[in-house]
Amino acid sequence: MRAPNVIPSRVIRMYCQRYGLKNPPMTWRSIFATLSLVTRVKIAWDLAHGRVVVDEGFGPWPLWLRTAASAPDLEVLPLTVDVAIDSEQLGDSFPQDPADRLIAATARVHDLTLITSDRPMQRSAVVRRVW
Repeated sequence: MRAPNVIPSRVIRMYCQRYGLKNPPMTWRSIFATLSLVTRVKIAWDLAHGRVVVDEGFGPWPLWLRTAASAPDLEVLPLTVDVAIDSEQLGDSFPQDPADRLIAATARVHDLTLITSDRPMQRSAVVRRVW
């Protein structure tokens, strides 16, 4: 079993500064050192709806997302059958948002620590998390 990957908040801030994010990543509901495929979709939604703003010097948000997503140290995990099954075994007390459930299940299946500012996910004890 591999050790959990955790990105310290200072590293996340440096990543955002490097790639021109104007506001901190705490507006994102979750981030992995290794990203869930669903997290990438949620980041796109946040960018498209202005919840996260990219510095104008980096061009439009789709260009920024393509650039940031292609960072050599970033791994995106696929949405697997095991993740789908685990997302339905989190229990009724876990938030019912399907995307949040898939993100948490991805962390559990891959033995990763979830970094989240989402309060309902923070209150749950079914996934190892920080923030």
